[in-house]
Amino acid sequence: MILQFAHYLAEQNGGANSVQVHVQSLVSLNDGSIRPMINPGADLAAEPRSFWPAWWITRGEDDPGSVLTTRAYPQVPGNLPVGNR
Repeated sequence: MILQFAHYLAEQNGGANSVQVHVQSLVSLNDGSIRPMINPGADLAAEPRSFWPAWWITRGEDDPGSVLTTRAYPQVPGNLPVGNR
């Protein structure tokens, strides 16, 4: 939703070629340290919408990586992981 709003702001102010949209968004998870959620150097007006992971979303210090690749799903009869039904 942040990217969509950045595109909206750029469109309302002359388009992505004439303005840049940078975000200062801070996050703290489970009483952890406050850190930026969005890379403040990223121009979100110029970033395309995509289903792929966004490089401008920062990872936390304790983030082991993608949930889909690191999470162990419980096995069910038929030897299919629960997450792939």
